[in-house]
Amino acid sequence: MPNKRLSQVNELIRRELSEIINREIEIPAGSLVTVKKVETSADLHLAKVWLSILPFDKGPKVHSILRKNIHHLQKILDHKLVMKFVPKLCFFIDQSEEEAEKIYGLIDNLEE
Repeated sequence: MPNKRLSQVNELIRRELSEIINREIEIPAGSLVTVKKVETSADLHLAKVWLSILPFDKGPKVHSILRKNIHHLQKILDHKLVMKFVPKLCFFIDQSEEEAEKIYGLIDNLEE
């Protein structure tokens, strides 16, 4: 379990990065990107960022756009945060909602 300071850093990065993505990155029309969770390493060198992308079929395309713009996002985050080390970003797609939807679909099929 992360300590209080690390939890605060995770939340700060999550909020700031969410705003930066919404303001700076051109996401395809009809897509929604949410920064679900950030896990920063104890030494503050790496931040794993989990994204929820809706609709699910646009996930790979949006993920690719964000990966192409990672240096731009990193630069803006470096200027916004007043920290000795701003962690390097690494994006992952959070697929828990997609998996939950599949499970609900299976349950619905069983009830029929």
